[in-house]
Amino acid sequence: MKSVKDTYMHVFLKKNGTQEIIIKNKYPELHDSIYKYTKNLIDINWNERLYLFFTQSSPLTCKNCKKPSKFNSIGAGYFSFCSRKCINDYAKTNTNKKKKIQETLLKKSSIEVSKKFGMNITSLPNKYFLIKSNCEHGDVLIKRKVFNKIYKSEIKIYCFKCREKYLLSDNKLDVSLMKQKINTIPNSDLGQIEYLKLNHLDIFKTICDHSLHISDISWAERIYLFKNSLSFLPKCKKLECNKKVKFNHSMMQYNNFCNIHSNTSNQELELRQIILNFGEYTEKYKDKKYEIDIFIPEKHIGIEFNGIYWHSEKFKNKQYHYNKWKYFNDKKIKLITIWEDDWNSKQDLIKSMIKNQLMLNENKIYGRKTEIREIDFKTSKEFLEKNHIQGNSLSSIRLGLYHNIELISLMTFGKRNIGKKTQFELLRFCNKQNTTIVGGASKLFKYFINNYNPLEVISYANLDISNGKLYDTLGFTNEGHTGVNYWWVKDKRYHRSNFMKHKLVAEGADPAKTENEIMRERGYNKIYGNGNLKFIYRNVK
Repeated sequence: MKSVKDTYMHVFLKKNGTQEIIIKNKYPELHDSIYKYTKNLIDINWNERLYLFFTQSSPLTCKNCKKPSKFNSIGAGYFSFCSRKCINDYAKTNTNKKKKIQETLLKKSSIEVSKKFGMNITSLPNKYFLIKSNCEHGDVLIKRKVFNKIYKSEIKIYCFKCREKYLLSDNKLDVSLMKQKINTIPNSDLGQIEYLKLNHLDIFKTICDHSLHISDISWAERIYLFKNSLSFLPKCKKLECNKKVKFNHSMMQYNNFCNIHSNTSNQELELRQIILNFGEYTEKYKDKKYEIDIFIPEKHIGIEFNGIYWHSEKFKNKQYHYNKWKYFNDKKIKLITIWEDDWNSKQDLIKSMIKNQLMLNENKIYGRKTEIREIDFKTSKEFLEKNHIQGNSLSSIRLGLYHNIELISLMTFGKRNIGKKTQFELLRFCNKQNTTIVGGASKLFKYFINNYNPLEVISYANLDISNGKLYDTLGFTNEGHTGVNYWWVKDKRYHRSNFMKHKLVAEGADPAKTENEIMRERGYNKIYGNGNLKFIYRNVK
C-alpha cells in the first residue's frame, strides 16, 4: 500500500512545486497530510512545507552559528549557512581540522591499499596513487579510479618510459588475436587514446603499427583502417578520379566519393542524383556568407542536407539554421532542409516532397472533381504516417478529400478552450505522395470554416519544408517566427517532449539536475532546427 507521500510524489517533482490552492482543491488528502506534518512550524511558506513533507525532514540550522537557515527552493532545499559571515568564519575555524582529518585518512588509505595489492602505494590528496618502485624507472603516479579499473583487469601498469619503450619495440603481435580483442571493447572506450594507452597498450600499438606510414589522419580513421585491413586511404570511386575521400565521423567510415563528387556525404550525392534524374539542373551555391548544398537556379529553390553529427550543437550554434533560412528567404530563395535520419527512413516521402516543390508531379487532380468526407482516426493516422514528414498528430476533426473511392488529401484540426474563447488549430495538411490536387487545400479549409464556424484558427509552418505561402492563399495572417526548436540527438533525432525533466526524474534521474545535465550525461547532444512561423486566421463575419 503506497503512502500519501509516494502516491503524490509527481506533485513534488513539478518545477517550483504546485500552488496551495490547486492541491487543496485537487488533492485534499495530501493537503491535510502536509499541514499535519508541519503543524509545529508557523512562519514558513507553502513551498517549504511541501519540501519538508516530501523529504520527511526538519528545517536545517546554520553549520556555524546554529541559527535557523533560510529556505532556498524545492529543488535545493535549505542554505547551509545563514549569512556570508558565517561561511567565512566556518572556513577559517575548520581549515586546520579538515587538513588533519585528510592526512589521517590518506595515511590509513595508503596502508590498506598497500596490504590489499602487495605494493608500496601512497595516497595523495589530489586523488592520485603514488606506486613506489613500480619498475626499473622508479615511481609511477596514477589516478586512483584508473588504478582500480586496470588492476582488477590484471593489466600491467606501465610508466611513461616503459610505455614509450614498448611502443618503439619491434615486437609483432598477433593481428587476428588483436582484432578479436578489439571487438570486446566499447566504441566509446576505443576512441579514447589515453584509455587504450593505460588499459590496452597492446591494441594501441597494433593499431598504430598498422597505419604508421600514413600521417595527418584521426584516431578514428586508424581504427577503421586496422579493422578493415586497409594499408592505404580509400580513393574516390568516381571513374577516372583518384582523389582522397573524407572520413564520415557520424557513420564511422569513409565516404565513397571525394569532395568534388560527393559534396560531404554519400546521402547528399544520392539526393543530387535523384534531382538530376528528375531532369533538373543543379549546382552548388556559394556567396560570402553561406552556401547551399544543392541549388536549382531556374526554380530559386535550395536544398540543404543536414547530417545529424555535423549539424549538432557541437558544430552549429543555436541560431545557425534559422539565420541561414532567413538569409536566403530574404533573397527570394526557398530553402528546404532534409535531415539525415529522415532521409534514411523516409526516402520515398522526401522524393515526393521535392517533386512537388519542383512542380514535377505527373499525377494532377482538380479539386472540383473530389468530394469531402470526415474520416476516423485510424484512417487519418495511416495516411499521415505515409504522406506527412512529421507523421501523425492527435486531432478531433479530420477532413479527407476523395477522388472516386481513394483518399488523396487530408487536413486535420484540434480544438482548445482559452477562457471563454474556443480556438482551433490546423494541425496537418498533406496530399498523397507524388500527387498534386489543384485547389485541394482551399476546398478543405472552406468546408471547415462553413461547417464549424470558428472565430479563430492558428497554425504553424515548419520552416524545414515550408515558407508559409499556403497560409497566404488560405487567408491567414503571419504572426512571426516562434523561435528555434531543438531535438535531442544520438543515433537519430528525438523530440524534446520525450525527455521533459519530470519524465527523466520518474526514470530515476537526479531531481536536482537540469534536463540538459541529465541528457548530456546520457550521451545526447542538442540539434537546433529552423523553428516555425505562426499564422492566424480570423473569421470576420
